[in-house]
Amino acid sequence: MILSETQRALRWQIEQVAFMGIHATRYWDGVSDQSGEFWMFTRNCYGQRAIFLWCQLFNGDFDDPTHYLELFGGDRLRDLGRQFGTARVSSRLDSASNLDARRLNEFRCEISSFRNDYSAHREYDGAGLAFPDLGPALAMFEQMRVLLEETVLVEARAGPEQYITELLQYYQYDSNKDIERKCFQDIGQLDFAS
Repeated sequence: MILSETQRALRWQIEQVAFMGIHATRYWDGVSDQSGEFWMFTRNCYGQRAIFLWCQLFNGDFDDPTHYLELFGGDRLRDLGRQFGTARVSSRLDSASNLDARRLNEFRCEISSFRNDYSAHREYDGAGLAFPDLGPALAMFEQMRVLLEETVLVEARAGPEQYITELLQYYQYDSNKDIERKCFQDIGQLDFAS
């Protein structure tokens, strides 16, 4: 075993947050063109969920036990390989967002402000609710899952183990593309006309 039981548990918790974040973001996007009170409420729920989950994993100002640095920070996983050093992991996540450093910082502020002003504390001013672009959040959720899967692949090279075999199967059948396909399939089955 390369990772400790604590690290494995944390990896799984982070995986679950990223997985739910992808779902929330995909569903938010999938119902965004629908009109009516029901769909507006549904979209807002998915959008707020995506923002909360993003903050759990990536917001530097938010102290959360599932923040990605709890697993990758302090070069804790560097023994798995240099690609899991703190700087490289952060760089891959930032790069996945497809935003330059200035715009990424603005994005982090937008997400945090939205969470603080419209979701966590509900200081709605009546001016209308405008969600930030969740495209960078989706990309970061997906990149996190890729990184987590890569840690499992490194562990698998160390020798067969039932837990690792099960995780490899999980990632094989629940890849980011599979999640996207399943979400679009779910959305396609909705009857928007009723």
